[in-house]
Amino acid sequence: MYSVCPILISSRYIDQQKKDKSPGPNELAMESFIYGDLKLHVHLSLLVTFFLRHSYVPCTFMKLVILPHVKNKSGNITDPDNYRAIAVSNAETKIVESVLLHQVSSVSECDKY
Repeated sequence: MYSVCPILISSRYIDQQKKDKSPGPNELAMESFIYGDLKLHVHLSLLVTFFLRHSYVPCTFMKLVILPHVKNKSGNITDPDNYRAIAVSNAETKIVESVLLHQVSSVSECDKY
């Protein structure tokens, strides 16, 4: 059912990513993929195809950092309820998530009802 991720799909989702965001645990910024060569897009497409065919994503690929973010800076910063968690994941993980979401949502049986 999920067999191939064409290069055009992965390139489209790479171009849609936001710039100037903090890098994830591997310290690789999204700009590396956005301004990367076509060869990088091909390799990322092959990686997504591997994930789809084998239904496997390595644990190191799913690592993220959870950071506290202040909701109200003028409020009480010692109050734990004034914070929310922000999950910062790797840049390549964000791209793969976008492609996988497209693959799953475009063939969902629930869309017919």
